[in-house]
Amino acid sequence: MNKRRIAGLTFVALAAAVAVAPPAAATDQDDFLRPLLTRFPFLTSEQLLTEADRVCSMLRAGSPTSAVSNMVSDDLDVTPSVAIDVTIASARYLDC
Repeated sequence: MNKRRIAGLTFVALAAAVAVAPPAAATDQDDFLRPLLTRFPFLTSEQLLTEADRVCSMLRAGSPTSAVSNMVSDDLDVTPSVAIDVTIASARYLDC
């Protein structure tokens, strides 16, 4: 193969790799925070991210989601409905 063809194929391979790469962590955090901060303005980004770390730790350890949601409700002093939303968003956007 000639050098131009090799360079072209290399470029195509790199472009394909970038196209299928997972999103950056900052985007995941933004996707996690944006809807929660909109719906629950009484919570801060710091509170939500700290709690999300705890949620992920518990889920990875095999804790049932009911126990995780109860922890969130107690930690943030929120209703069970809000706690469930935080738990679900953590698992969905932060790869728990």
